[in-house]
Amino acid sequence: MDDAGDMLRVATNVPDTDGKRGIGTFIPATNPDGTANPVVKTVLGGQTYRGRAFIVTDWYISAYEPIFNAQGKVIGMLCAAVKQQGNRLSAASSHLCLQQRAAQLCRCLLWQRQPGEQPPTGH
Repeated sequence: MDDAGDMLRVATNVPDTDGKRGIGTFIPATNPDGTANPVVKTVLGGQTYRGRAFIVTDWYISAYEPIFNAQGKVIGMLCAAVKQQGNRLSAASSHLCLQQRAAQLCRCLLWQRQPGEQPPTGH
């Protein structure tokens, strides 16, 4: 994450325009129209974003979980998403619930326990 709050993808399976993984692409804190990106705004506020998101080249039904450091500062985010295809939101939403549970598990695995601390809980 840079000083402006833009997030850099360091791992993804979402393809870019060349068909390669979209690693190194940004999730901007500010949309091209000047409005705050709801994904980044929600996650930097320490909350989970759930909803539509434009990821690399397409719209996805997504859930973004903040990743915190030991001091409780947001240092990144973890995403689970299903590509939106027409109005097939119910099937995508069901699939996303399973992916979100996996994201919560990863969040707990990434968390580094400090003496006396309790693990983070899902939102």
